[in-house]
Amino acid sequence: MSQNARIGLASVAAGPLFVLLAALADLYMRLPAPVVVDPRSVQLLLFLSVPALLVGTFVALPINTIGAAAMLALGSVFAPARTRTAWALAGAALGGVAVWLFEAEGQIGFALVATSAFCGWGCSASD
Repeated sequence: MSQNARIGLASVAAGPLFVLLAALADLYMRLPAPVVVDPRSVQLLLFLSVPALLVGTFVALPINTIGAAAMLALGSVFAPARTRTAWALAGAALGGVAVWLFEAEGQIGFALVATSAFCGWGCSASD
């Protein structure tokens, strides 16, 4: 798979993944109470994933493109930066910066960092 395809795939997945991770984090925050998942909640999650696909792609594509270019440049002079782990950590670090800039907390903060780590991992050029 080409680098551009990896960037595109990670960017398209970013929005729905963010929505899913925020919902899962919300369920986790309710523990130790019983977690009840009703069909209506699942339908809402699927419904919200459609606009998240469009908005998430629009937001993630330039960020993923710039991040991939930076990691490719860094990887050309520093071999450990070529690993998927390094790319995921770089994504998580940028997600942490976004959490700090937007003062996100709780479920949204977790979803931002986890989605950013996935995007970094997904854009990785190493196989």
